[in-house]
Amino acid sequence: MRRINGLLLAVACVTRCQCQTPGAEGHDGGGGGGASSSSGGGTASSSSGGSSSSGGGTDGGFCSGTGPSLIVGQTDAGSVCSGDLAQSTFRFGLCTCEDVALASVLTTDGYDSSQGAYQPGQGGGSVGVNGTYRNLAVSDIGGSLYAGVDVRPIGDHDFRGQLRVGGSAAAAGDIHVFRDAYVAGNIQGIRWIVDGALHVPAASTVGLAVSADSTVREPVSVAPPCACADADLVDVTGFIAAHRNDNDNAAIGLQPDAYTNAIGSVDLALPCGRYFVDTINAKAEFVIRASGRTALYVAGDLATLGVFRVELENAGAELDLFVGGNLVLAGVLDLGDEAVASRVRTYVAGDGNIALGGDLHLGGNLYAPRAKLIAAGPLVVFGAVFVKKLVEAGVVEVHYDRDVLTAGDSCDHPRTDAGLPVGDCRTCEDCGNQACHGGTCGACGADAECCAPLVCLSGRCVLIDG
Repeated sequence: MRRINGLLLAVACVTRCQCQTPGAEGHDGGGGGGASSSSGGGTASSSSGGSSSSGGGTDGGFCSGTGPSLIVGQTDAGSVCSGDLAQSTFRFGLCTCEDVALASVLTTDGYDSSQGAYQPGQGGGSVGVNGTYRNLAVSDIGGSLYAGVDVRPIGDHDFRGQLRVGGSAAAAGDIHVFRDAYVAGNIQGIRWIVDGALHVPAASTVGLAVSADSTVREPVSVAPPCACADADLVDVTGFIAAHRNDNDNAAIGLQPDAYTNAIGSVDLALPCGRYFVDTINAKAEFVIRASGRTALYVAGDLATLGVFRVELENAGAELDLFVGGNLVLAGVLDLGDEAVASRVRTYVAGDGNIALGGDLHLGGNLYAPRAKLIAAGPLVVFGAVFVKKLVEAGVVEVHYDRDVLTAGDSCDHPRTDAGLPVGDCRTCEDCGNQACHGGTCGACGADAECCAPLVCLSGRCVLIDG
């Protein structure tokens, strides 16, 4: 089970973020809670699921967006803040636990939704592959490429950040690395251009067609970039189980079995709070409208035959969606809003394939490390995708919203005068992607101390764009 920000234990952050009942005095999370359904499968006036917000207690600014972020679960180390979970999970635009083997064009870039709408041509959108990266077409990666094993592309490929390879790099085509390259094995091919320094071990072979600004002979080690080991996975099912009874269902009259068999279209309006349902099995359109800081826990599958859509009702809204089973979609997936992609995060525990037909629009962040994402058509992502494997049948575009890397800022951690997190840690993830030294968060001294693809610059771990 993955530990996220153990330093939460040391701060005066709430361990249960309470939200007042919708309509109660002082509630800022947006009104209009509850759900409507044309199927008769809607909600009753009370919930057997219990409530964490009954009594109308203060939320410390949580629902208005000024207080600590939503506490979405517990680990052995303590409370897990939704912002911390998001910023440590979605560091890459695309992260896969297995090989990437593409036959279509892959392009990535980045933007910061907190600074305005997406504009083409901005750098960013790193790609992490725990296995081998292969592409038979064209790659234009606006950030860095990390591969735990080999890189073996055919054709023309631009990597506008760094290249880090845990094995060998062999290419049949023109390869351009805009910054430094780190290769643990040999590097050979028709043509390699490295604008920065090429770092390779003393025994590695550097082909005659490899051109670099300089070559540094030194030991090179590249760890698998995506946290896919069982011990490192987000404990999605554990978080869901913890909220079966500890939730805000009663505040909006939501029954846990409300959507076990939803025949007609469903419009589920969720104000600030944490909500639980047994499963979602929808035969028609299913829309979730979040009007505050919101988490929805689905114990079983989320299955729809029609459109499944997530909408954020206002600037302060965000949604963390946890699915304990599989994501089964026979219709269109419209997940989130590209204008604020960092504010929608979906975590899936199941290992069933996520099969998508036609054009796919993903305006959020999808975490499904046990599942293959199969796209039958063009795949356009505004946000990030973390899956076991990507299987494509068309062009793949990833527009990474780097605002997710600041999602933990609202978690109210103590910080040094330099802005670095303070607290105990096991890995850099416990330090908001900053360095962890001997169990304590602190300044970095080398790239290896940062959570990839962040690198160390003047003692801080930062994201470099292409």
